[in-house]
Amino acid sequence: MSDDNNAPLTTLFIGQINDAYTDYNDPDTPFQIHAMTNTIPAGILIPAKGYKGPYPALSILQDICYAAKLQLLNYGGWDHHQTLTNHYRSGTALDQIKGVVNATHIHYNF
Repeated sequence: MSDDNNAPLTTLFIGQINDAYTDYNDPDTPFQIHAMTNTIPAGILIPAKGYKGPYPALSILQDICYAAKLQLLNYGGWDHHQTLTNHYRSGTALDQIKGVVNATHIHYNF
């Protein structure tokens, strides 16, 4: 609880702090924090897989999430049902998700 009228505090961030340090060269921001919410998929190594011929990008993302035991929430945005041809994915779950998103030329921010 805060001191202001006993109002509850607001949650600003839920995630993992990757790096935190004091920066004595920057008087305006003496404490630097690098934190991410997507570090969990970055640490999950799943098997590589290739898709022969045309394959829906959304299905590839579903395969990646299933292999990583993650839930894919599709709020739309795949209206055009983009298809990737002869797509190969490898690396961590996050690497593979980024690979699909980059191949479909969708703008994103991880």
